[in-house]
Amino acid sequence: FGGDPVFNCLVNNNSDKTGFYDVVLEDFHQSEQLYEGASTVLITKLGTSKDDVVEIRDFAPRFIHYDRIFRPFQLIRLVRRLKGDPRISIRIRPTFQYNSTDGYQTRGS
Repeated sequence: FGGDPVFNCLVNNNSDKTGFYDVVLEDFHQSEQLYEGASTVLITKLGTSKDDVVEIRDFAPRFIHYDRIFRPFQLIRLVRRLKGDPRISIRIRPTFQYNSTDGYQTRGS
């Protein structure tokens, strides 16, 4: 991933004008982060004061394809409820060219 950072909030001193992708838990109380075993899967658990829990798993996939390891330019984020009835908001604001433009529009087929 040697290109332009799309979610560049940390690079730009947590500015409100930069790109981000976050999961906001209503009545947030605590968080816990760990890596799953010896892998590159980052697990984040968010909890509320009512003991509701959400788990977020972030990873970049890799697998064997044509007898070699294939690493697509992707980041995967899985969000699931572990306990209770948590209410979340998912906020996404990508930016482009190091936050100098809003990007571009394209049409699909």
